Amino acid sequence: LRFRITDSPVTDADRHAGTGALEQLHEDFTQLQELGVQHVILDWYTDDLDLTRHHEWGWRMFAPMAEKVFDLAKETVRA
Repeated sequence: LRFRITDSPVTDADRHAGTGALEQLHEDFTQLQELGVQHVILDWYTDDLDLTRHHEWGWRMFAPMAEKVFDLAKETVRA
């Protein structure tokens, strides 16, 4: 799942799951979990090849997910 955290909610009708504010991402992953999805691969590629050379940008995407969206110890979405 390609994902990107934004500073404010994405309000486009065509918003893709995995793109938006942390609250939107939490809801996206909660819905996936409710559907029975057990594994998701997170892809932070943004069609900017040069950005992929700067791994700290990618880690800035993963860290808040681990801290606020996922309960890594329980392997689930936080309640």
